[in-house]
Amino acid sequence: IKKIKKYLSIVMPNFILSSWYYNWIDIVKFKPLKTAFGVFRDPEASNYYPPYPEDIIHDKCLVFANKYIEYYKNLGYDNDQIFVVGNPRNDQIFQLLLEKFPVHKMNSEKNRELITSNKKYALYLEDSFQEQGMGGWTYNYLVEHLNEIAKNLLDRNLQLVVKIHPTTKVEQLQFINPNIIITDTDLEHLIYYSEFCIGHISSTINLAILLR
Repeated sequence: IKKIKKYLSIVMPNFILSSWYYNWIDIVKFKPLKTAFGVFRDPEASNYYPPYPEDIIHDKCLVFANKYIEYYKNLGYDNDQIFVVGNPRNDQIFQLLLEKFPVHKMNSEKNRELITSNKKYALYLEDSFQEQGMGGWTYNYLVEHLNEIAKNLLDRNLQLVVKIHPTTKVEQLQFINPNIIITDTDLEHLIYYSEFCIGHISSTINLAILLR
């Protein structure tokens, strides 16, 4: 409902115009309107199995893993259109793994000192929920949340290192427990050398899983 103006003024006119250039017969068959109605009727299902998937079928489908092949076949791709290429984002972490994560390649001197001190720590992978307006998260709540975790870890003789999301305003996190280190760099190294990671839904959790 909040986006109805955008849909009526931009999205739908663009979709209809694109349909006209691609195959004007679709306009005669009211396909754009049927598609819009299908999305409105069941938006969740349309995210995964749109009513007219041919609109989004490309010449090649590049996927991260074999696990996704069946889904894209069901979506409408032929088997010979699907290629498993892995996640390019992981190239760096695999290269560092081969090199055994040399500390001198870390960007932050503070982070290098942490690793070389052999201080045990847990890494928190922050998602910037407060910037997304998700679930009542605010900067005050985030500070309380991190303070509570840091206090718990201190009892276990563990430091808390927080890798903040790029959209998080670090200046909002200045009143924080001294057992907390805030950083915006060296993600891969910090995951590798941590005792364990704490996360919610961030894609960075995949890196923690890859490094076990």
